Amino acid sequence: MESDALPKWAGNLIKLLEKSAVPIAVYDQDDILCFANLAFREAFGLASDEFVSWTELVRRAYARGAGTLVQTENFDQWLMATKSRRGKQPFREFETNLNDGRWLWMTETFDADGWSISVAPDISRLQANDHRLMRLDRDIAIRTSTTDELTGCMNRRGILAELGKLVASSQDGAGFALALLDIDYFKQVNDTYGHPAGDAVLCHFVEHLHSRIRSKDLLGRYGGEEFLVIFPGCSNVDAVTILETIRQTLAPINSEGVEVSYNFSAGITNFKIDETVDQMLKQADRALYAAKQQGRGRSCIARSDRT
Repeated sequence: MESDALPKWAGNLIKLLEKSAVPIAVYDQDDILCFANLAFREAFGLASDEFVSWTELVRRAYARGAGTLVQTENFDQWLMATKSRRGKQPFREFETNLNDGRWLWMTETFDADGWSISVAPDISRLQANDHRLMRLDRDIAIRTSTTDELTGCMNRRGILAELGKLVASSQDGAGFALALLDIDYFKQVNDTYGHPAGDAVLCHFVEHLHSRIRSKDLLGRYGGEEFLVIFPGCSNVDAVTILETIRQTLAPINSEGVEVSYNFSAGITNFKIDETVDQMLKQADRALYAAKQQGRGRSCIARSDRT
C-alpha cells in the first residue's frame, strides 16, 4: 500500500457517509465544498461535479428552488445575514426548513483551521406544521431584530450582544481585538453622488469586509458609516495586518454609471482582563479619533494597548 493511501477504515467511512440518508457536507478552510453525500446534493440541488463555495452553493440552491426555504423579498440581504453567523462558533445547531417541505436539524462543526462539517438529520416527524410555522416566524423575528436592514450584517444590537458574550467568556485569559471602522468623508459621498450612492458604498464595504475577514471574525454596523469588527484570538498587530489587506484591496464602486472611491479609518484595542464592553468601545473610539487626526485612511492602536 502506498504511504499516502487512505487506511481501510477511512475508505469504508467515506462509503458509509456517501450512503447515509442524512445530508452531510465537508468544507475546507476557504469554505469550499470538498465532500457532499448524495442526500446533501439532492437536498440542495447540486450535481455530483459541483464543488463550490458555501455562498455559491446557497445561491445555486435558491435559484433552483432547492435547499433552505428563504422567506424574504431580499435574498442578498438574507444571504449576508446568514453568512455573518457562519463559522463564528466551533459548534452551532439550528432548525431549517427546506423547499421540499422537510424540516432539518442542522449542525455545523468548525475546527481551528476553518474546516467544517455539516450534518442535517430530518426531524420533520417531530412537530406539527403549525408549530413549525410558529417556530419559523420566531426565528425570522429574532434574525430581523439583530440584522442591519440595508447591509445584511449584524446591527448595533447584534454586534454589541456578541461583544458582551466574548468579554464575559474571555475573563479566563482568552484574548481578542476590537476594531471600530469609519468610512472617511462619507457625508461628501452622500452630498456629491446622492444617498443611493452612499447606500451602495455601505453595502459594498460590508461585502468586501466579509470577503477578507476570517470566518470566526464578527462584523456589525455600529451606526451610520461606523462598523465594529471583532477578531477572536488576534493581537492588535494581527488586526492591523488584516485591516491593511482590506484597505489595499478596496476598489472603487460603480453607482449608476459613476465611479465612487472611498477609504476608511480604524481604531483598534485589545481585550484586557476585567475590562468592560463600554471601556473597550471608548478605547477603540479614541484610537479611531487619532487615526482621523493623523490624516484618515489608516489604523491606529489605542495608546494603552501599545506596550
